[in-house]
Amino acid sequence: MTSRWDPPGFARVRNPGSQSYGWGFRCAAIMLLMMGIAWAALGGNAALAQPGTDGKDTKDSATAPATTPATSAATTTPAPATPTAPPTRLDALPSLVELYQTSPLINGIIIALSIVALLLFIYFLLTINHNAIVPAAFLDDVMKMVLDRDYKQAVEFCRHHRTIFISTVIQRCVENVGRDHSVLMTIVDTEGKRRADILWNRISYLADISNVTPMLGLLGTIVGMMGAFFGLDQSTIDMRSKFISSNIAGAMGTTFFGLVVAIAALVFHSIIKGRLTRVLSEAEQAVHAVTDHIKRGEVKPH
Repeated sequence: MTSRWDPPGFARVRNPGSQSYGWGFRCAAIMLLMMGIAWAALGGNAALAQPGTDGKDTKDSATAPATTPATSAATTTPAPATPTAPPTRLDALPSLVELYQTSPLINGIIIALSIVALLLFIYFLLTINHNAIVPAAFLDDVMKMVLDRDYKQAVEFCRHHRTIFISTVIQRCVENVGRDHSVLMTIVDTEGKRRADILWNRISYLADISNVTPMLGLLGTIVGMMGAFFGLDQSTIDMRSKFISSNIAGAMGTTFFGLVVAIAALVFHSIIKGRLTRVLSEAEQAVHAVTDHIKRGEVKPH
């Protein structure tokens, strides 16, 4: 259900703000592509660093003297078993603290934006609801004054409750009692859209955060890739692998935090957007009911 107080393009675009979400998907695709290239480069260097590939192990095994049966037979005391290190788990994931430490600056900005998004979401949950936009007690009192033709008191009552969303809209309608019904409808649309635009602009901060955080993740990915590729000129393979892996870890950390926060902010924005659309539709219906009573001067039959 849409309303005349919806933002421009809301009826044409089923999901307002969905066009801007394409930036997030583009950033995610670029980050995945760059990580794939970096992993390919890292895999090639890791293969060079494996033992036995440089020919030393093969040469040592070829030049090692062969043990004769007599020598092996003469040896009766077995050699003590050397303790072997436990195998390293290749699928072990780093902790969130380790991911954060790979790029503290960019990850800190992303986490700060996530806190802002969470606080905005809680604030909108508390302020964008039926009791805050269309309170039943306020509407009943205004309706009673309108039916009693006590328009002056209705105007003062609305002015006293200006924090309520529909108060200013009803106040403008009551102030123009006696004018044509089309004029009252124009006042309702104009004033209601002005107040609704304030709310739409407020919740757009969540959509902005969902667009900015993937870009910050992409920035961290680019910085990490630059460091990894500039580290290819290290003198030894060991240093080269460590340098590349540390920069790849930083790139992946910023990508992870950026995408997680973007997804969360996008979900928050969708929830608040649906709630705001429903509440604005109820507010518009309530204001139209008041204007109808102003023109007719009688209670609408239930």
